[in-house]
Amino acid sequence: MDRLLTLNGKSYKATEFDLNLLCDFEDVGISLEDIDKKMFNVIRQYVATSMGVDVRTAGKEITAHMANGGTLDEISDVMSAMMNESGFFRPKQTDKDSGTPKRTRAKKSESEEVTS
Repeated sequence: MDRLLTLNGKSYKATEFDLNLLCDFEDVGISLEDIDKKMFNVIRQYVATSMGVDVRTAGKEITAHMANGGTLDEISDVMSAMMNESGFFRPKQTDKDSGTPKRTRAKKSESEEVTS
């Protein structure tokens, strides 16, 4: 289901958190580790990407949104939902029986194969 990002009475399809978006963030100097540290820049870049505009235009739209009674929480809630639905931010799969993270088996060494 597509989520909508609504600013000033206009709705835009919310951008998926995928490799392309993370690369867009890095292109403007926002690394994955910076997401919590540069929240205003992240929000502005996310809105720009979702709207299909440059960051200056997105910043003006966000400013107008807030002047009209909107909040940054409305935007960050959509972003958080998109992060939670993405493949990049999903928790590691766990073993159904034990609840522990799944481990991949290493290939047996030749000596183990001979003695097994």
